[in-house]
Amino acid sequence: MMKGDLHIHTSYSDGSWSVRELMVRAKEAGMTHLAITDHDTVDGVNEAVSIGLSMGITVIPGVEISAVDKRNGKKVHLLGYDFHPQAENIKRVCAPIIRQRIEQGNENLAALNQSGRVLSVDDIAARTECSGIIYKQHLMAQMVKQGYAERMNDPLYEELFKGNGICNIEIDYVDIFTAVRAVKADGGIAVLAHPGMQDTLYLVDELVEAGLDGIELEHETNDEEVRERIRECAAEYGLLLTGGSDTHGDYGWTQEFGNIICPATT
Repeated sequence: MMKGDLHIHTSYSDGSWSVRELMVRAKEAGMTHLAITDHDTVDGVNEAVSIGLSMGITVIPGVEISAVDKRNGKKVHLLGYDFHPQAENIKRVCAPIIRQRIEQGNENLAALNQSGRVLSVDDIAARTECSGIIYKQHLMAQMVKQGYAERMNDPLYEELFKGNGICNIEIDYVDIFTAVRAVKADGGIAVLAHPGMQDTLYLVDELVEAGLDGIELEHETNDEEVRERIRECAAEYGLLLTGGSDTHGDYGWTQEFGNIICPATT
């Protein structure tokens, strides 16, 4: 029996688990197939594939590209799967995002320090050892550890990272159509991520023309109405249906790893 999770984040981006720790947990959960879909990087893919071979778990190369509909500014995430190992086009469109994330993280850490929330430099460095980027999850986790917040989804998160928060620094993300074409140019499978979270099903018609292959059905933010619309789109265009936990390990809000898996129809 196949059991797969095609949406997972590790310490190569904003997840708390290392690739090896994730693979051990996957084995314990009875997973047979996984995709590491770290934000805007494929750095952890080879390590995961190697460990997967030793554990009897098939690891599908994956990535989650942070994109935007340039016409209206709406954020749109794209999952890419099974692309060429070099991933030259994916790396090219993600490189500017990574550079901006590094700047954003450093500015956020400085802003928090200036606000009186002085965070341990050594602890932050340990949390970001793989990624080299300070994500908001790292900052929240450290603030919980030092007593500035009670939990990861503390109201302080909204205060700092949303609206006029001192840590809400925008990034110039890649256009979603460019992201789709990059995945396809690398021989990959392009899937629209969690449309229930970002209200992006309006893009399906145009994305299909650009090369979209599927839509993420199984995700905790897709309610039943959205799921029905996804099924209708998939039937109309012959799209794949995927799914996964979108786990960030100990940095996640609520979802337990292994509770949401890829539908058996894919």
